[in-house]
Amino acid sequence: MADFLDILEETSLRVRPQQKRARERVDRILAATTILLERDGAESANMLSIAREAGMPAATLYHYFENRTAVFVALAERTIRDVDAALTQQLSLVQGNEQDWGNLLQGLYEAYRMAPGYRKILPLLRATPGLKDLLDESNRRSAVVLTEALKHFPMPQTRLARIALMVSEAVQCFLDMALCEENEDEAQSYVQEMQVMVQALSTYYQNI
Repeated sequence: MADFLDILEETSLRVRPQQKRARERVDRILAATTILLERDGAESANMLSIAREAGMPAATLYHYFENRTAVFVALAERTIRDVDAALTQQLSLVQGNEQDWGNLLQGLYEAYRMAPGYRKILPLLRATPGLKDLLDESNRRSAVVLTEALKHFPMPQTRLARIALMVSEAVQCFLDMALCEENEDEAQSYVQEMQVMVQALSTYYQNI
C-alpha cells in the first residue's frame, strides 16, 4: 500500500499523506469504503458512513478527500494499478496462440470482478474525468507492454504500437460493459466475444 499512496493522484487526495499515521488513516478510509460497498452498496457509502466505518471524525475524512467521488477514484486507482501489475507479468508470457489470449482476457476480467468494491463503483464513475484519466493511463501502460510482447509481428514498430493501443482501448471498453452487467452469464458473453475478436486480430496481423 505504501507504493500506492506515493503515487496516488492529486485529483483524489486533498492532502498527500507523508507520515506513517496519516498513511494509515488513508488505508483505513479505503478499507472502510470497501466494506460499505460490499455490505450495503454504493448508495450507502457517503462521507458520514465512511467516516463512521473507519472510526474517525468526518472532519478527518474531509481533510484527505473532498467528497465520496474522490474516495471512489482513489479506490479505483488502487485496483487499476494492482491489476496492471499482474497484467504486465502475464503479457510478457503471451505467445499469441488462442489459449494464451483466452486465459489472459478471462483472468483480466476476473481480477477486476473480484477486486473489493470496484464493480460497485464503476457505474458511478464511468463519467468521472478522474477515472477516465486513470483508465487512459492504464491503457497506455498496457499498450507499451503489449507492443513488446508482439514485437515478432511482421510490421513496423510504430504501426504495432498504434495497434496495441487500439486493442488496449477496445479491451477496456469490453471490460467496462462486462463489469457493469449484473447478469453474470451476460457478462461472460461479453468476455467471450472479446476473446474471439482479439484472437481474430492476432491471427490476422501475424499473417499479413
